[in-house]
Amino acid sequence: MIEIRPAGDTGWLVSLGRAARPDAVTVRRVRRLKGRVDRAALPGVIETHVGYRSLLVSYDPVAVNPGIVRDGLDRIAAEEAADADPAQGSGGRVKRFALCTCPACATDRDSISRLTGLGWDEVVRRYCAVTFEVWVMGFQPGCPFLGPVPGELNLPRLDAPRVRVPAGSVGIGGWQTGIYASPSPSGWRLLGRTPAVLFDPRRNPPNRLAVGDRVVFEPSADHVGLHGGATLFRKEVSR
Repeated sequence: MIEIRPAGDTGWLVSLGRAARPDAVTVRRVRRLKGRVDRAALPGVIETHVGYRSLLVSYDPVAVNPGIVRDGLDRIAAEEAADADPAQGSGGRVKRFALCTCPACATDRDSISRLTGLGWDEVVRRYCAVTFEVWVMGFQPGCPFLGPVPGELNLPRLDAPRVRVPAGSVGIGGWQTGIYASPSPSGWRLLGRTPAVLFDPRRNPPNRLAVGDRVVFEPSADHVGLHGGATLFRKEVSR
């Protein structure tokens, strides 16, 4: 069932479910719904934003009556509800990132091994064997939320979040994983760091990744550990 409800006085929120843990098919259906709305070019609509289970449609209330936008969304939602295609496959680009898992970068390697019952090398092997999908972007510019995390690597967040982690830190929080695009507080379990620059306002587009892209991490030994927990990478793997 698709639900449409107001989001303040300048938007409509189109929801495809209320499950606590969205699945890949639902996330992809939201992207498909975004495509339908964007192609429809509804009057007054300014932009659309995807979430795990919903699509936010923002409009200009001066330029259009909200009811007109709602009528258009009702028609599009009916088309989506009637579509039997399960929306499998992301269709995005594959991006490969080097991942340093040395003790300086993998701050939580000991607790991750303890919680999973796996040796550290096996944790890294299993994590890097997964092709993750960029489900949503948020929290900070350029920051991707990736999924799904294999069940054995589903890790609880820290009891006390860190005040700051370096840019490029890769962490797991529950059933999702992600990369911090800039220095930031973090409550996730850190298993490494990548030298990839995920956000640069001088680039066009500024984000390295987009919703629907796929991400593969490649363990990298091509680094030199420095004092203070920093790491110097000689090479970034990304294509």
